[in-house]
Amino acid sequence: MVKFMIIRIFSYISIVMMIINKGKTNKSYDYGKNIYYYQLWQD
Repeated sequence: MVKFMIIRIFSYISIVMMIINKGKTNKSYDYGKNIYYYQLWQD
């Protein structure tokens, strides 16, 4: 359980970093948001 939480936190951080590196374009934001919501439904 803790392992999945750590993976989720790191994946969320990587998504945020990706959005920042992309210059917060709409495409990268939607891409990161889709990945985040996809992971939320993997429970």
